[in-house]
Amino acid sequence: MGNRGWAVLWLGLLSIRGAATASPDSKASVPNEPPRSWASLTRLEVATLVLLPHSGRGETEGFVQLEPTLVLDGGPEFGINLGAPVRLRPWGEDTGFVRKQDWDSLSDFGQVVRGLKLGSNNAPVGVWFGALESYSLLSAHLVRRYSNRSNPDYHPAGGFLTGTLGPLYTQAFASDVLGARLMGAEVALDLKHVLFGQPREPGRYTLALSAVHDWGKAGGRASSVTLAHLDGTAVVVVRPGFEAHLLAGWGGRPGEGSAWGAVVGAGAEAFSWGRVDVDGHVAVQLFARSLEVAVKGLGMGMGQAGVRYLGAAEARWRLLGGQLYAMGTGGTLLFPTPEGTLRPGAFASVGLGVDNAR
Repeated sequence: MGNRGWAVLWLGLLSIRGAATASPDSKASVPNEPPRSWASLTRLEVATLVLLPHSGRGETEGFVQLEPTLVLDGGPEFGINLGAPVRLRPWGEDTGFVRKQDWDSLSDFGQVVRGLKLGSNNAPVGVWFGALESYSLLSAHLVRRYSNRSNPDYHPAGGFLTGTLGPLYTQAFASDVLGARLMGAEVALDLKHVLFGQPREPGRYTLALSAVHDWGKAGGRASSVTLAHLDGTAVVVVRPGFEAHLLAGWGGRPGEGSAWGAVVGAGAEAFSWGRVDVDGHVAVQLFARSLEVAVKGLGMGMGQAGVRYLGAAEARWRLLGGQLYAMGTGGTLLFPTPEGTLRPGAFASVGLGVDNAR
């Protein structure tokens, strides 16, 4: 139970390749292995042409983008990933040399911290700060695969805390540590631990209570909303690379009897308003990992009016032994408007990058 969410968010923090990619856990499992030394990655990407739609005029703007990165990996208890894209406007605008929408709020300065990890899955308390690219709150019934940087003009740093005390496991999070947006918590009780003492496999039979609140005061104004959920889960089959779950739960908006949801079975969900979300991501590496291609897509609110679709693709081709690479990316995005709606747009960029891993 304690590994949920934590491992998901730590994926992508490090992009160190070659010998430096050996995970801390794999090294720790080797008998008589000496203590793991620190690993680091420095990188600079320069995209000579980045095309982004202007949120106010419906026009496309061109930028030169510089993106420095610094990663320090101190093992399972500490890691940090710093860096942010700086988009420079080289022509035709009197609104400043740097794209102001990237730095016009306190929350935007959180983008410098892509990831900061203190503690591990085995520690009683762990803390994470940075980008929430695919965050799920434990059972994932209220928050599932959430990204706090989908808005191209809003770049917050989120954070979450995990803690274990006897049969209790909890996780609390905030999508924006510098602004009032989405936050919540879930507390799970290990029933087998309560009834029979410390189990060999914790988290197989749990009763959990979760709640989230959206303040709607950062990244664009939105209506405030609160959700709560109670559910039970039983992990009935555990095999290497496979688990089977039985679960049941009930949730809704406190004080709003007409808004409710239920979940039963092995992860079938049903909502009173008929909403369906679809999310997928595929990445492959070819030619001895010289070429990396990733494609992702998202459909939100399918089955309802105003359904939203997002998609993107990225390719990187490593040259000259791997330290230099060419890159290209493109896709769709959604801009919030002053009227509270989302306007679709598209982005694209091409450029070069160089990195050094130790």
